[in-house]
Amino acid sequence: MSLYQDLMDLAYAVTCTTLDLDPADKPQNIIPFDLTDDSGLLTDPHSDVVLYNVQFDNRDSNRQIDTTVEDKSPVSLNRQIRYVQSLRILWQVYGDDGFEWADRIRIKLFSPDVQALLAAKGISLIPDVQEAQYVPEKVGQQWYRRYDLNAGFNRLVTMEETVPAVASTEINVLDKKGVVSICSILNP
Repeated sequence: MSLYQDLMDLAYAVTCTTLDLDPADKPQNIIPFDLTDDSGLLTDPHSDVVLYNVQFDNRDSNRQIDTTVEDKSPVSLNRQIRYVQSLRILWQVYGDDGFEWADRIRIKLFSPDVQALLAAKGISLIPDVQEAQYVPEKVGQQWYRRYDLNAGFNRLVTMEETVPAVASTEINVLDKKGVVSICSILNP
């Protein structure tokens, strides 16, 4: 499965958990943005519907890369690269209870249940989650109440690889007349 799909599945589970819905029941009113056909989705301005999506976020912390190298054997090294991947989950919440649902999502992002879902994937919430914004939307000939909410998250990414090492080498120091010195270096 792709990273994006894994993150979308997590966003679905987080959304359902914050709204006290069982993700296994596959609630029909919790829908990913990327599978949305607006023409048939919003048919009643009073029905509560949540659309969600995951995006990569551009933060300064994304550009900090930590690399460490350790001896693995005389002929190989273990290189570990670690960096933070910033993410954002976006929600559009519609319906008569849209504001209450958006606020519940925002507050329950801090709950132990949601924190456990995130921790299981190596993701942590950035605790600065702003209030939902009211954005009325005209669909067809009707106005819908829509509340936009988003939250930031960090994911620690660790990549490890084995790279070849030089076991030993011999260095010859030369001048115009020839060899001046020979030095051998051995990797312990």
